Amino acid sequence: FAHLTEMNLLPPQNTGAVAKPKGNKTPQKGQETFSATTPPAPIPYTQRSQNVLQTFEVNSDSLVLSFYDNGVVDGDVISVYINGQNIIDQSKLLAVATKKTVQLKSFDAETLELVLVAETLGDIPPNTGLLVVQDGARRYEVRFSADLQTNAVLIFKRKK
Repeated sequence: FAHLTEMNLLPPQNTGAVAKPKGNKTPQKGQETFSATTPPAPIPYTQRSQNVLQTFEVNSDSLVLSFYDNGVVDGDVISVYINGQNIIDQSKLLAVATKKTVQLKSFDAETLELVLVAETLGDIPPNTGLLVVQDGARRYEVRFSADLQTNAVLIFKRKK
């Protein structure tokens, strides 16, 4: 039969190859393609808009901050800054708290600006979380939301 195939008397065997329709160009090396679902590139956190959620008067010399994912744990990652100083860098929010104790006297200011920055949006945008603030015996719970264009901000004013 091999000699009949060579003479084109039998149809060629199917090799599994699929013919490409003409007119479809594949990107050349160095060319990029973008789909409609490509999210916008994140902008630096210092250039994002600020959404001030709440202002607190605090009494103690230190605060214990506990960060949780709010609702479904979906891979949200945050960074946290106080008066421009990074106190938490690229931390994934989980059902178990990420805790940080902040000594207020280490900041030479009566007003502290805590900025929550979304590093990723997780599987379910936007980046959402729960912050529990322990100020001595007082406890505050704040639900926050941030994205790649907007930071969540809390203001702490130290009582004199």
